[in-house]
Amino acid sequence: MKILALAALFAPCFLFQPVQAQNLKPEKAVSLQIDVPPINLDYISNTRIYVDPMSNDSYNIRGMFIQKFNSRVYTFATSIEASDMYVTFSMNRIIKKNAVSSTSSSTSTDKAGNKTTTITYRYDGEEQIDLVFTLNLANGTTVKTYRESGYSQYSGTSTKDYENARTEYYNNKSKKVVSTVEDLVGRVYSKMCADYLIGNKYIDLYAIGAKSKKQDYSDINNAGELLIKWFATKPADALDPDVVKALLIYDEALLEHEPKDKKARVDNEIAAVCYYQKACVAFYLKNYRKAEELILKSESLDKRIHFSQENMKDLLSLLRARKVFN
Repeated sequence: MKILALAALFAPCFLFQPVQAQNLKPEKAVSLQIDVPPINLDYISNTRIYVDPMSNDSYNIRGMFIQKFNSRVYTFATSIEASDMYVTFSMNRIIKKNAVSSTSSSTSTDKAGNKTTTITYRYDGEEQIDLVFTLNLANGTTVKTYRESGYSQYSGTSTKDYENARTEYYNNKSKKVVSTVEDLVGRVYSKMCADYLIGNKYIDLYAIGAKSKKQDYSDINNAGELLIKWFATKPADALDPDVVKALLIYDEALLEHEPKDKKARVDNEIAAVCYYQKACVAFYLKNYRKAEELILKSESLDKRIHFSQENMKDLLSLLRARKVFN
């Protein structure tokens, strides 16, 4: 069976990821950042944002929210007057169960037949957390209000006494509330971003080589090495000799594609690799229509060569829906 090996496409920022496909050995990958426009383009040029601090923001909700913005597009103003748009927010916590105490006991028997009874002391609590964010134009006009609610359930136990159980209860309570608030902030941002903000997506592109005891894939491996060199230069066009030669190798290999012959040098798996690599080049050059055509062809032959096939397909689907290309 062929073994497919992955090599880094370009530098400088490397990301290591687990394998999710068959017979693959990822070595290095790099993330591309892609700007994704919102559904509504009315305020797409408003890139100076002010986030109004809450009077009591003990969980740093403002910080959680700001760090989600596309930093390559947005800057944060120091006042409403200096902004294009501003955001206000509030949080309401409703206690549903406040430190309810209870005990339970269990009995165990050792090898000598001695019985030991253990008492467990416990506190349980629950609350509802409501977040309200409002996006406004700098002139005070409300664009849209977003409301998200969630529940935090927390507990603390101890086999010593209620005091230790209560200490664990408050430690867990703090962690659970922070986790719930982070989730709610993320949900608000995702909706606001889809509606009015330029989002930020990441995609990893790979160079894939093949190893086999029965077939010679030196041409495919050479093409992968050429792609690594090409991407390392942060190219702007497809006229560089390295990428021209790499694409020619993939095209020539595809002429050998024999989908019904399991012993063919270029079977569906290798053909899928060739189409995937061509899709990577097209995607990097922002020829998204061609990249979509190629990645769909790659998946139709063998969608298991690498998880980034699906990632690229999904991102291209989103870019198409947002009218980045038709």
